Amino acid sequence: MSLTILIVFISSPVSELRLVLLGGNWSERNSVGNFILGGDGFTRSSNTFKKISAELEEKQISVINTPDVSFHTAKELTAFIRKCSDLSDPGPHVFLLVIQPESFTEGEKNKIYRILQAFSDRSFDHSLVLILKQRQRGSVIGSPLKNLIRKCRNRYLKMEETEREQLLIRFGQIMKENNENHVRHEELPSDDQAQKRPGSRPAGKNRIQSDSIALRSSLLEKLKYIYHYWTRNISFLNLNYLIPGINFYMLKCS
Repeated sequence: MSLTILIVFISSPVSELRLVLLGGNWSERNSVGNFILGGDGFTRSSNTFKKISAELEEKQISVINTPDVSFHTAKELTAFIRKCSDLSDPGPHVFLLVIQPESFTEGEKNKIYRILQAFSDRSFDHSLVLILKQRQRGSVIGSPLKNLIRKCRNRYLKMEETEREQLLIRFGQIMKENNENHVRHEELPSDDQAQKRPGSRPAGKNRIQSDSIALRSSLLEKLKYIYHYWTRNISFLNLNYLIPGINFYMLKCS
C-alpha cells in the first residue's frame, strides 16, 4: 500500500511600498525612478503622471513620477493632489524629494511645502530628501534646502554616495518609523458639498460657527436649571455681568 503525501507551499504576500517623486524636474525624477527600479521604464517623452511597479527584494515597489507644474490657482493644486492620491491609493508610504542643490530656491521649497501640506499634515514625517550631484564643485547648500531637510526630520541622502540597496533600506526605515502606515489624504468638503450632504458637518468657517452655536445652546440648556433654583437670589444683571454674551432674558423654565 503506497502513501502519497501532498505538500502545499503557501507563499507569504509581498509587501508593498508606494513612492511618490517630487521636486527637481521631470528628467531628473525620471533618472531617479529608473535608478530605484533598475530599468528604463521612465522616459523623457512626456511631462505627465506615470506609475511603474516592480518586485524588488520580495517587496512590490510602485514609483509614481509627477509632472512639472506651477500652481497658479488652488484648483490646479487640488487636481495635482487628487491625481497623486489616485495613483498611490490608498496612499503613499514615502515622498522622495529630488533636489538639485544649486537651483533650489525659496520658491521651489515653498512649492514642495504646498504639495506636502495639502496632501496631509503627516507628509513631512514620510519624506526623504535626495540631493543630486552638484554641477559645480564647492557649491554651498543654501538656506531653503537646509530648512527642507530640517522639516523632514533631517532625513537626506546624496545621490552620488548612495547605492540602490541603501535607498531601499532607507525607505524601509521610514515605513517602520511610521508603523508601516501610509499617508492618508482626506479632502475637506466645500461649503456647498457639506450643505448638500445629509447629516454632514460644514467645513471651515461655517463649521466653527456651527460648533459655537451648539456650544451656546448646550450652555443655555444647563443654565436653565441654575435659573430655576437660583432665580430669586441672582439677578439677570449679575448673571449678564458674570458671563457676557449670553442673553438671560431668553431663558424660560418649563
